[in-house]
Amino acid sequence: MERRGVIGLNNRSSKKALSTIVATLIILLLVMVAVGIVWIVVRNVIQQGAEQVSLGKLTLDLQIQQVKILNSNTISVKVSRQTGAGEFTGLSFVVEDGDQTEVVDVNVSMAELEQRTFNLTLAGINTANLKKVSVAPVFTLESGKEAIGPVKSEYTVSSSSSTDGTTPTNNCGNGVVETGETCDDGDTTSGDGCSSSCAIESGYGCSGQPSVCTLNPVCGNSLNETGEQCDDGDTTSGDGCSSTCTIESGYTCTGGTGQSVCTAIQTAPSWQQYLVARWNFENGALGTDSVGSNNLATYGVVADTTNYKEGSSSGHFTSDKANISDSALSAGFPFKTGDTNKKITVTFWLRLDTTDGFGYCYSKSLDANGDKVIAIFNAGGKIIVDLGYGTGTQFESISHDSYLSTNKWYFVAVTYDDSTKSYRIRIWDDSAQQILGTDKTGTTTNNIYLNNGPIVLGTTPVGYHNLYGDLDKMMVFNNTLTTTQIDEVRNAA
Repeated sequence: MERRGVIGLNNRSSKKALSTIVATLIILLLVMVAVGIVWIVVRNVIQQGAEQVSLGKLTLDLQIQQVKILNSNTISVKVSRQTGAGEFTGLSFVVEDGDQTEVVDVNVSMAELEQRTFNLTLAGINTANLKKVSVAPVFTLESGKEAIGPVKSEYTVSSSSSTDGTTPTNNCGNGVVETGETCDDGDTTSGDGCSSSCAIESGYGCSGQPSVCTLNPVCGNSLNETGEQCDDGDTTSGDGCSSTCTIESGYTCTGGTGQSVCTAIQTAPSWQQYLVARWNFENGALGTDSVGSNNLATYGVVADTTNYKEGSSSGHFTSDKANISDSALSAGFPFKTGDTNKKITVTFWLRLDTTDGFGYCYSKSLDANGDKVIAIFNAGGKIIVDLGYGTGTQFESISHDSYLSTNKWYFVAVTYDDSTKSYRIRIWDDSAQQILGTDKTGTTTNNIYLNNGPIVLGTTPVGYHNLYGDLDKMMVFNNTLTTTQIDEVRNAA
C-alpha cells in the first residue's frame, strides 16, 4: 500500500515540470514575434529617412527673389535656385494672409543657379490681403511616393508689390510694372503700370485707366521704332509709325491707332502704260496674252519645262509657229492697220538650239507676196531687224554686231520710232550678266510701210525660216522704251 502512494506522487511532479517548459517556450515565441514587428517598423523608418537624406534635402537651397500681385487672385513669384546638391520634382508654395493659408503645388525641376517666375492662381485668398509666401521643395522618393522637404525661403509681401494700377502707392522703384510709378528708370516697356505722382521717363507718358506707360511718338533713325512714321532711315515697309511724324517720300502710314505701319506706296512702272501684249508661254496656255486680248493660235509649239526664264515653262519652236491676224489685234497695237502712232518696242527672252540659217522670232508681213512690215530674226548667230518700206517688198536691214551662242539665254529688245526713223537693238547676255557688245542704234532712210498681215512667231507667214529654240516672256509696247525702261522690263517678273 505504501509503495503505491509513492508512485502517485512522482507522476504529479512530472506533469508540473512539463507545463513549465511549454509556458517558457510560448513566452519565448511571443518575444521573438514582438521583436520582429518592432524591427520592421524601425527598418522602414530608417530606410525612409535614409532615402530622403540621400536626395539632398539638407543641401538644396532655394530663394524667393520677388513677389508681384497681378490681379485680385493671381500673383507672380520669382524663385532662384542657389548652389547646392539635390534633385526635386516640384515646388510647394504656401501663401498666407494672416487668417488663412493656401498651398499651391507646381510640378517643376530647376538646375543650379536657374531662375524662374511662377504665376500662382489663388482659390480663397484675396491678393490685397497677402502677407507672406513660402516655398519648399517636393521630392519623389525611391518608392515612388512624394515627400515635401523643409521650407527653404519666405518672402514678406509689402503694399508696394501691388501691380493692378488701380491704387497707386507713389512708389517709384526700378521694378517693371510697379503700381504707382510712371515709367521710371528700369520701366522702359510700353504698358508698365504708372501714376502721375512719379516722374515720367524721357520718351514716355502715363495714360489710361488704370494708368500705364505709353511710348510717345518718336521720329528717330532706327528701324521699327514704335510711334514713328517712315522717317529718314526707316525705308523698310512695315516700320512702326503714327500721324505725329512726317511721312517719308514714297511711303504712307496705314493701320489703326497704335498699330500703324509704314507701307511703301506702290506705283506702276513707267513702261507699264505702254504694254499692249505679253506672252508668257506657260504650259497649257502657250499663246495666252496675260495683259490683253491678243491671244496667239499655236501650231506645234510645245512647253519646255526644263529651260525657261519665268513661270514654269517657255515655248519651244522647231518647225512651228504661233500667230494672230491683224483684225484680231487690239486697238492701239503697234503697226496694226491704220496705226498712226507707228512706235514699237518688242522684248523677249531667246535661247537658240542652233545658230545656223534664219530663225524668225517676231514678224508682221503678208503671206501672198512676202510684203514685210517688221521682222526680228536670228541669222547665223546675229540678231537682224528688217523694216519694210514702199509697198513692203523693199526693206532696210539692221544687224547687231555681236554673235549669240547656242543653249544660252539672251534678252533681246528692239525699238523703232517712225516719226524720227530711229531704231535700237539691245541684247543682254544672261550668262555673263551684262549687255552683249554695244547697242545697235541709228536711223533708217525710209518710213515704215504698214499692211494687214498677221503677227507670226517662230517662222514666216508662208512657213519658212523656222526658229529652232525657246522664246519666253515676249512683250510688245506701243512706244519706244528707254534703255532704263528696257532693263526694268528685263528684271520684271
